[in-house]
This record gives sequence, structure tokens and C-alpha cells, in this order.
Amino acid sequence: MAVLGGEHFPVSIEPLEGEEILWQGGPSKHAPIVKILHALSIGVFLAFIYAAVVGPLGVFLALSAPPNPRATVVTTPPPVHGWTFPFVAAGLLLGPALTLLCGAIYLGLRRSWYVVTSERVCIQSGGGSVLSILDLDKIGAVRVSSSWIERRFRVQTIDLQQASGPASHNMSTVAHSLIAVPTESPVLSLLVNRWLPRDNA
Repeated sequence: MAVLGGEHFPVSIEPLEGEEILWQGGPSKHAPIVKILHALSIGVFLAFIYAAVVGPLGVFLALSAPPNPRATVVTTPPPVHGWTFPFVAAGLLLGPALTLLCGAIYLGLRRSWYVVTSERVCIQSGGGSVLSILDLDKIGAVRVSSSWIERRFRVQTIDLQQASGPASHNMSTVAHSLIAVPTESPVLSLLVNRWLPRDNA
């Protein structure tokens, strides 16, 4: 009998008696592009905020500084002007950080793998370091999110929340996510059709 996830999971998970594997797969091949574009858009936004705040302040300080009568007159402008310095500084600060972040995103998505069975959901994430197993009976909510970048690449993220109490409206704050799965994948309909008929009260 085949183990769940095969060689994708760090440990062997034997299927339960009568348990059937309905779907298994990983993030879309476009998932790294989607997540890297998200990171870059946030980085560019932060860079412009930094430049918008620091740039005018630097110009104001330069203009308000009293002239130095002993200063040597320089006819050639400096290589970095006052209004461009914030952009250069923001690039130097955010460039290496974004490079490391993009590398971590790529490696993490390559190791992610998801298995949906008739009884539970197995989610490997975090670069293969986190393996979550959720019983369908314990799932309290299924949420689907899709940003404009994800819609462009036809992917979606499915969040599964466990019920933390006897009532189905008492949800755990921790969501287990199937990140950037293709929209044409049957995983969402399988999850909903298997989860909704169950007694989650």
C-alpha cells in the first residue's frame, strides 16, 4: 500500500483503513513568480515611502544649512545629488534583503507538497520543514484568496482553519495553507464537497 505523499514527505504516512487519496500535488509552476512579484511590489512600495520621507528632509537640511565662507567652490556637481540619495540608499538597503527573500521563497515552494484524502489533508510547507495533518472533521472553515497577481497567473491560495472549540464558529487563528495551487486543479471542489457534508459541530 502506497504511503501518503510518497518521497515528498520527510516521514512515511500510512493511509488509514479505507482511506483513499483523492488528489496530490504542489504549487503551480508560476508560484515562485507570483510570490516574488508580491515581495518586489512590497519592496518598491517601501522604497518609495522611504524616499518620499527622507528625500524632502535631506533637501530641506541642505538648503537650510548656513554657507561656509571657507568652503572651496566646486564647479562639478557631486555624483549623488540630494534628491537621488534616498533612492540609492533604499536600493542598497532593500536589494540584498529582497534577493535573499526571493531565494527563500523559491526554495520553500519547491519543497511544498499537498495531499487530500477521503479523511484528511496533509500539507508540507516551510521548505519541507513543516508537515501539517488535518482531519476533515476538524476543519472549521475553508477560505480562498486570490490577489490580482495570482489571478493573472491563474493560481489561488486555499486556507484551512481548524475549529478550536466545540462550536464550528470557534476557529483557530492558525491557518494551514495550500499556496498558489492552479485554479483548474480539482482540489478546492474536492475539499468543499468532502468537508461540507460532515458534522463539524
